[in-house]
Amino acid sequence: MRSSSARSAAEGTYEAVRQAVIAAQPKSPAEVERLSLEALASHRAWTRLSDTEFECSFGGRKSKIPVPIPFSPGAFFRAVTRAEVNVFLGDSNEFMLRELHMIAQRELQRLLDRDAG
Repeated sequence: MRSSSARSAAEGTYEAVRQAVIAAQPKSPAEVERLSLEALASHRAWTRLSDTEFECSFGGRKSKIPVPIPFSPGAFFRAVTRAEVNVFLGDSNEFMLRELHMIAQRELQRLLDRDAG
């Protein structure tokens, strides 16, 4: 159940940032970055700490991520996904957490490939 809720939250985050990337096309890379960062900052569990850092927090757990330089939506999505797994499912045992990270990254890659094609 908890992993289902975590997946739902991650999918919502992905979709919010994805829509920002789509809205920014075919604008400049700076506009893609700006809209992507704004989308994440306004999404549940995420806080913008500075121009170059975000924090995801839930249930007493926190994870910070840097904004990739140069900005890359794919690298940004991967960092967001890692942080969300750590925060939403971080109290899992070490083996389970590694497996959850691998599953999440494969699913993210599937979404990125779908959206690129």
